[in-house]
Amino acid sequence: MTPGLERILRALDALAGSLVGLMLFTMMCLTTADVVSRYLFNRPIGAALELTEALMAITIFAAFPLVAARGRHITVDLTEMMLPKRARLFLDALAQLVCAAMCGFLAWRMIERAVQLHGYGETSAVLGYPVWPTAAVIALGCAVATPMFALRGLMLFRRAAKRGDRSQHAPEGALQYD
Repeated sequence: MTPGLERILRALDALAGSLVGLMLFTMMCLTTADVVSRYLFNRPIGAALELTEALMAITIFAAFPLVAARGRHITVDLTEMMLPKRARLFLDALAQLVCAAMCGFLAWRMIERAVQLHGYGETSAVLGYPVWPTAAVIALGCAVATPMFALRGLMLFRRAAKRGDRSQHAPEGALQYD
């Protein structure tokens, strides 16, 4: 990968991480304010739950491409350690491709759902804001994560297919786009 492209990808990664962090911080502040308002003044923030629900969905799916690019999704490797390194690479590659297929399917269905919600004019119960943008962000997060999972899976298959290759997975948290 060219140094310029790598710099751009790292900058986008940092920007996306900062936005996700800001959304988490916003949810934390909103929840804290709601709890304090409820217990000290007996006046909860009326739309706090609704806003937190929307922010939670947006935060999770906005972070999906970051998780895919960094290879930081949750894994359980109870029996994987008994396999040879090459078999582990093949298994990890297969898991990445399954994740790509699932994300692609979810992106497609959420695009349909966002269009449907927009057509119906569906709004939230308390604030009355349109809910289709939340579905659109979920679709976008899955659509961006799909090729990342697929490329990572193909990269791992290529690495596993090389004869005599003793390389390990990328270090934890390392961006691996090539």
